[in-house]
Amino acid sequence: MRPPTVKGSYDSLPGDTPARSEAAVDAFGQHLFSLRNQVLEGLRQYVESDVARARLPALSRREYDAVAALAPEGREAALGLSRRAVDSYIPGVLTLLTGTGDSLSLGPDHAINYRLVLEVKKVKTGAVAEEFTVNRNCRKALMDYFGRWLNRHGEHH
Repeated sequence: MRPPTVKGSYDSLPGDTPARSEAAVDAFGQHLFSLRNQVLEGLRQYVESDVARARLPALSRREYDAVAALAPEGREAALGLSRRAVDSYIPGVLTLLTGTGDSLSLGPDHAINYRLVLEVKKVKTGAVAEEFTVNRNCRKALMDYFGRWLNRHGEHH
């Protein structure tokens, strides 16, 4: 799998703080959909290519062999269901990352919250140029960006 990609550059981020933060949230969405699309492309490649499947360990290959043996309509239905499964999973993960209350219990007296920090670093020095907490103080809850990202970045690689 290739590293996920993002359109644009650090220098092209908006200047005002709220828009800059939203651009960082969108960069996270682009990475998320870049990974999603690479996974879906990989699934298709394994289903369509005997050579690709042959490189997999036998235990990992079973489901791909079974789908590859289907008629073309069945293969497309299975790949469509895979896409639907991934697209159902992502909002759940985003919901997990959105929580700031006490719904993620860690026993009776504690709760878990996740903080997702996006660091922009200088490639040459490794120094952090700026950081954004992409799952806090957004315009909306992180999981509510999913539909927007799907529309904007559904084909992003």
